Amino acid sequence: MQLLYWAQVFPGSSQQTVRPPLSFLQAPPVFVLSLLVDAMILPLVFLTLGTFAHNKVQGLAMAKVLNFLMLPPLLMIALPQRFHWLLGLIPSAWGSLMRLSAEDPLRVGLAAAAGTVYAVGLPALLYRRAIR
Repeated sequence: MQLLYWAQVFPGSSQQTVRPPLSFLQAPPVFVLSLLVDAMILPLVFLTLGTFAHNKVQGLAMAKVLNFLMLPPLLMIALPQRFHWLLGLIPSAWGSLMRLSAEDPLRVGLAAAAGTVYAVGLPALLYRRAIR
């Protein structure tokens, strides 16, 4: 189903169809899946704060560093497509990679699998460290 919007060019003229420029509007399952992968990063943030910050000052500094690590989605817009997978070293990049490659099901599947493994594996390692 294509989404079409009606826009009037000038008052009194005939209506013209305009297609939305965003590709994720045509693929909502990819958008929902990417949001789920992004949501799995939240426990990673909390475990990182709890594991490495020993007091309030260190917690505030760690929160600022973690906020800086949430910038890869902005970098993906500016960088060429061949560099997007390099940003996968930072956890917040996987959901954005899925949204930016919504037309290619193979890339979406690979990004979803890698993001899920990353979002489950890293918190497991941090949890083992936090228990010690």
